Amino acid sequence: MDNNFSIYVHIPFCDSKCYYCDFNSGIYAEEIKKKYFKFLKKEICQKKLKGQVSSIYFGGGTPSSVDAKYVCEILTTIKKNFNVSKDAEITIEGNPNSLTLEKLKAYFNAGFNRLSIGIQTLNKKSLEFIGRIQNKENLKKYKKSVKNAIKNAKKAGFENISGDLMLGLPENDSSHLTKDVKFLAKNCNHISSYMLILEEGTPLFERIKNSDDREEKSIKEYEVVNNILKKYGFKRYEISNFKKGKFASKHNLNYWACGEYLGFGLSAHSFVHNYRFYNPSSFEKYFAMKEFSKKKKDKEELMLEIRKDKTITAEKLTKKQSLEEMIMLSLRTSDGLNLLEFKNKFYDLTKRKGKEIAELLSSGYIEGLPDKIVLTEKGIFVANQIILKLI
Repeated sequence: MDNNFSIYVHIPFCDSKCYYCDFNSGIYAEEIKKKYFKFLKKEICQKKLKGQVSSIYFGGGTPSSVDAKYVCEILTTIKKNFNVSKDAEITIEGNPNSLTLEKLKAYFNAGFNRLSIGIQTLNKKSLEFIGRIQNKENLKKYKKSVKNAIKNAKKAGFENISGDLMLGLPENDSSHLTKDVKFLAKNCNHISSYMLILEEGTPLFERIKNSDDREEKSIKEYEVVNNILKKYGFKRYEISNFKKGKFASKHNLNYWACGEYLGFGLSAHSFVHNYRFYNPSSFEKYFAMKEFSKKKKDKEELMLEIRKDKTITAEKLTKKQSLEEMIMLSLRTSDGLNLLEFKNKFYDLTKRKGKEIAELLSSGYIEGLPDKIVLTEKGIFVANQIILKLI
């Protein structure tokens, strides 16, 4: 049995709140931050799981918005309480405006070896529209901040640097996007290119919810990104992710392979022993979480304790949920869905969905048969419809 798993740490603090964001994050006083990190350490010391940690990811929020000592102490706590692999990928997310050279040096010296920079766009009008930067003076400095963040990251010792781009942004056009992609291709070895998702309840949803051409615009922009990155030696290994050489995200690959992961912090999700569970979303309930034993536990022991805590929501995945997740997540990757592995776990998909598979193949949406099903370049743009057909 595979005893490898990943760890996710949620840092719910930001310097400002983007208009599209529906994550559990915001601007809080220093006292809340101190209390939060104290409880985060406590949670890590009590949810010790046997096995080896293959990747660690600090996300948010904006981890770089807080004092570097907080996140470095949390990483040290994880290393003391878990068996972290010597070649584990350890990522921290950051905003260009808060990634100083001092912080980057502190992260690297603490053991972080991968940096994910949330750039989104370098177009000033788009940045202002989405609230990414809410100060006109900072808008002028943003591109310089991005350049400095990348330069300082390399100076601090980081080789594995990823940049995030957002597609379908208002006020952006293909010429701006082309400049952004070329800039990142020259300076990063991993790029995540996500389409803007409008979530109800966010300020941006109310502003552009009736935009008819947004999806079409995103698709055209995705083609621009894909074509440029190919020329720069990047390979698409998942619908939204591109790597140069060996620099795929190990942490995200574990998610797409339906691997196990343990989440710490406010609203953090976990998947262990075929259970999906997540922490409370309010500070009050998070700080009131039940105390666990401090001994290292196997998966079954951990789940017994988790299920006793009424503040943690837990559900065991049914066979149907598991097979649906395997289809959905596998088809997002360039490796596709392994049909033999799927057959051994569930059933023969080629027999049960033979007609649908034949239609998708003849239409040029899939390839890889008879061993696997992989989406073609054409199929990527209708991925959701293909997944629904096979489910």
